[in-house]
Amino acid sequence: NWGVAPSRSTTGHTLIASDPHLSLSAPAVFWPVSIQVEAPEGGNKDNDLHIAGLSFPGIPAIILGHNQHIGWGATVAGYDVSDAFEETLTPDGKSVIWNGQEVPLETVVEEIAVQSGPPVKYEVQIVPHHGPIVPNVVNHKVVPADPATGAISIRWTGMEATREIEAVFGLLRSKDVDEARESLKLFGVGAQNWMIGDTSGHVAWTSHANVPIRDPRAFQWDPATYTGTLPCLVLPGDGTTDWQSYLDDDLVPWEKDPSKGYISTANNDPIGDTLDNDPTNDTLPDGTPMYLACSYDLGFREGKIHRRIEGHAEPLSPEDLSAIQGDEQSSMGRELTPALLTAIERGLEAKQQPGKYPDLDGVVADAAWDTATINTVKGLLTSWGAGDAYAAS
Repeated sequence: NWGVAPSRSTTGHTLIASDPHLSLSAPAVFWPVSIQVEAPEGGNKDNDLHIAGLSFPGIPAIILGHNQHIGWGATVAGYDVSDAFEETLTPDGKSVIWNGQEVPLETVVEEIAVQSGPPVKYEVQIVPHHGPIVPNVVNHKVVPADPATGAISIRWTGMEATREIEAVFGLLRSKDVDEARESLKLFGVGAQNWMIGDTSGHVAWTSHANVPIRDPRAFQWDPATYTGTLPCLVLPGDGTTDWQSYLDDDLVPWEKDPSKGYISTANNDPIGDTLDNDPTNDTLPDGTPMYLACSYDLGFREGKIHRRIEGHAEPLSPEDLSAIQGDEQSSMGRELTPALLTAIERGLEAKQQPGKYPDLDGVVADAAWDTATINTVKGLLTSWGAGDAYAAS
């Protein structure tokens, strides 16, 4: 999604484009909703609501839409808000070792209805300071974790009470981008890239959610050898890599009215943490780890949006934004096709002339190598590349 300031708009107003690119389904994921709430005659009209947009069926809120003051869209931000912990169990399997102490497991009994059969009772074991233990399934039945091998527990921000409905209700009532951003500070789980524009000509983006601050010992990672601790891998459950708090509201990425006249997101790394191939080595001024996630979209779509907007000499119209949304040219295809064709050519040569490319000798000698199939792929890539890597989205 992206927002264009009035300075770049043919309308003289802020424009918002949002494409959550969800799969087509029947019934649809979203349904159109309109809400009109007006004060009685003689009442205070300042609090009237005229809202329209799209909602998930059954959700008392509009996720993509507008009121009479602001418009908004949303796509997934993708922050790392869950961790898996390797737990050391006591010999009786009833406790875990945490900070050198035995901590008893808690148990919750869940009853699962089974069609045409009796319900199944399932005992969920919970590590109090982390979360539920991943079930150990043997012969289609859940059995207690084996103390000899330990267990894996999961902590997720969604296991705590959060206020998403309240956040979106506040969004629906907001009169400008500042009120909208303030309301969305209550949004705790399921981080979204909220793109917002208002009738006063402002454009803003916020991605607020509860983003954990981990102990620095969770980031003892060596990217050269792929060894050490990293939050997107299983962490030690001994207390050395636990969550300490959440990022302050103003540290969760956001932006308002940039000088370039637009803001865009496409599930990409919002602040460049991962551009050096090491998501663990960024810190705040006080030394606190500044970690959002290990991986994002590669950035080809975000790059395309930037190029289309920056390369547009004239102000952008709503039709221009629709054209960007419908762009079927694959930036990844354009970049990778020449390299893939070169690799195929060398492979075919290596098959005919062993030793010409020693690194490929093992590949072409493998039973999986099929020259006819490789030539078919070569033809398809050549044709696709000649057409500038266009494909239906």
